[in-house]
Amino acid sequence: MSLPKALLEEAGGFDERFAEYGWEDLELGLRLRKMGVRSLLERSALVYHCKPPLERSGFARAQRQARAQARTAIQFMRKHPHWRVALATGHLAPLLWWSAAVQRAGWSGLLNKLAGLQEPSAGARTGGLQRWAAARLARAAYYDEMRKAARR
Repeated sequence: MSLPKALLEEAGGFDERFAEYGWEDLELGLRLRKMGVRSLLERSALVYHCKPPLERSGFARAQRQARAQARTAIQFMRKHPHWRVALATGHLAPLLWWSAAVQRAGWSGLLNKLAGLQEPSAGARTGGLQRWAAARLARAAYYDEMRKAARR
């Protein structure tokens, strides 16, 4: 995003209470929108967000980051209780219900096995199925933390 510095200052800048991962940029955008600042999409402006494939050494970090992002999502929802924020963060009753149901069904245990988290990691290669399972575990951690953070 690009905007005049004066508008950024008028909006109050980034909310530094968003101390963990995620949502601070969308939160600022929402405040700018409430101020009446119009957004324009420039289709010729390209942005590349490169994420290397998740390796086994990063599986636990991905889950911690997902949990941090969930706590920040709840913070965002409390600051702006709006359907757009709920949609952006995934704080929707059907998703929260489904994530709780699959957790009770033992889905995380199966994903842990598929990700190879019970096996020694020395010299082990990470395959596509392991990365897929690790990504699902991170998503499960996100919704698990979101349910916990919402109760606080």
